[in-house]
Amino acid sequence: CPGYVKARCYLANTLYQHGKFDDAMKVARSLRKMKLDASRKNSEGNAMLMWRAYTLPARLYAARGKSGDFQKGLKSLPKKKELAPFVASKTHPTLAGVYTDALSMYLGARRAISAKDLKAARTLQQVTFRKYIQAMAKVSQVARMMPDYSHFLRAMNSLSVYNLELGGLIALAGPSDLRVVAAGQFLAARDKQKIPSMMMPMLVVQLMDNRLGQYYLGMGDYQSALEAFELGNKKAPQNKDSIRGMKLAHEGLEK
Repeated sequence: CPGYVKARCYLANTLYQHGKFDDAMKVARSLRKMKLDASRKNSEGNAMLMWRAYTLPARLYAARGKSGDFQKGLKSLPKKKELAPFVASKTHPTLAGVYTDALSMYLGARRAISAKDLKAARTLQQVTFRKYIQAMAKVSQVARMMPDYSHFLRAMNSLSVYNLELGGLIALAGPSDLRVVAAGQFLAARDKQKIPSMMMPMLVVQLMDNRLGQYYLGMGDYQSALEAFELGNKKAPQNKDSIRGMKLAHEGLEK
């Protein structure tokens, strides 16, 4: 039932925003165990599983970003064999496999940044990851005729956000005189990130407003940080990262 999958994805996202990562992951893992129905290749239920539920654990790990999370995220993604009947379908082929591959490149770049291997991170972002985005963009007209086109559109937007986020994180981890570049990347990522309506959970779980706020905190610009975190809290009320950021920004302004 697509409604059930959507509701559970929404619950997992809400739990994450409220700082309950373990509870969110428990929900995500239960969804990841659900099986695709190869006899109904164009069903919305299958689409919800492939585009959202099957990638949810990886997206949650990416949002938290602790040591080891990116490798865990990579392991959680569906294997090619799992999606093969749907990717190779002659009547209703899906691009969810390309999206999954792109996510794996994103996680690989995040892992490289965490390991301070910025050369590898830049290659993964600027060459490999973008190649998948370009591949999806090239078939956008064909995708219009696919039953999962709405999922394709949201996935494309999320990959664009991830690409900008990677640019900011790489700049932030590089030489101090180039870190100002990160602000532009995070600003663009924030403007690109869309908060879905009709109870549709976000694909990019981490709010880019909070990314921007964290950057401003690091630069000592507490007023800009406060404004960024406040906007994040408006988009996802009571999200823990925004609340923590607002507290730190207020403390900085009071010094």
